[in-house]
Amino acid sequence: MAGKERLMSHAEDQPRPVPLAHVTLNDAFWGPVYTRLRTVTLHDVFGKFERDGAFANFARVAEGLRGEHRGFPWFDGLVFETIRAAADFLATSYDAQLDARLDGYIAQIAAAQAADPDGYLNSYVTLMCPETRWGANGGNQLWSHEEYNAGCLIEAAAHHFRATGKTSLLALAVRFANYLCEYIGPLPRHNIVPSHSLPEEALLKLYRLLRDTPELAAQMGVEQPAIYLDLVRFWVEGRGNHAGRVGFTEYAQDHRPVREQDAAVGHAVRATLFYTGLAALANETGAEDYRTVSARLWHDVTARKMYLTGGVGSINQYEGFSFGYYLPSDGYNETCAAVGLAFWAGQMHTAFADATYPDVVERVLYN
Repeated sequence: MAGKERLMSHAEDQPRPVPLAHVTLNDAFWGPVYTRLRTVTLHDVFGKFERDGAFANFARVAEGLRGEHRGFPWFDGLVFETIRAAADFLATSYDAQLDARLDGYIAQIAAAQAADPDGYLNSYVTLMCPETRWGANGGNQLWSHEEYNAGCLIEAAAHHFRATGKTSLLALAVRFANYLCEYIGPLPRHNIVPSHSLPEEALLKLYRLLRDTPELAAQMGVEQPAIYLDLVRFWVEGRGNHAGRVGFTEYAQDHRPVREQDAAVGHAVRATLFYTGLAALANETGAEDYRTVSARLWHDVTARKMYLTGGVGSINQYEGFSFGYYLPSDGYNETCAAVGLAFWAGQMHTAFADATYPDVVERVLYN
């Protein structure tokens, strides 16, 4: 594949994202799309969360109640990811009303987190099955989305701070991230890897933010931001190591050690987000083996398992990858998986500085 043979050897040679505040979309196609997403779609999504009970879940947690969780376990994460999107819009087109709206949501989230002495936040687990936190007592982590929701919070907080300079959401994320680092890791901590990826890249964003702004790290009480990098590395290295825990099999890319993974398998959203985190870790550490695995998996997906439209995950029974070249005309091709592929392509472009990766982003966006 293009770029596979020429791994970037120096971090300073890698492409860097342009800060959102320096980007303007004013062309005839994407300009109106951007405006519609910012002024209509975003507020419609928040309105649905309010009507369907996603924020009511936080209120029940804050009040110490149990039961009656509204929606799916991953609703917390969807709320946080929408806040992330709103923050990005604020970075490009400041809107005082949207800024204030986020302040209100963050206050509700803060009240829910304050109800837990550890800073743990997952409204589904807290309301419905608190005894199964982190898979204890037979808890189903594939369903509960604990690590995914945590990662969405952390990612939203990093984006929110960069857009607004406010630490209200960042303080919640740092508290949760510190708890993750205290609870998960080598013995005597617990061998837990994300059953649904996203927190890998999210923690790297938090790590970079606090590493690059020591005064902010001090304000947040974080003496060593590298603990977040260490946890990401533990998560990646823990794939296929099931000592003391239930394995998530191919479905969640937990079937073998990461260096031995030679094909994209399992749930396509989990997979593309895991591969995004793997490439992001490669970019951060410069580890050639991580880059090599990333290139191998990318080739498997884009040469053997991707539709002409950029869709991935052809099997509807588990929303996932099949064997090579099995691309039926009624393939599942979930939007979330395409978004994950675009995120992965962005990290691969940083690693290899090759235009084939932005080409995939463009293909996904147009389809």
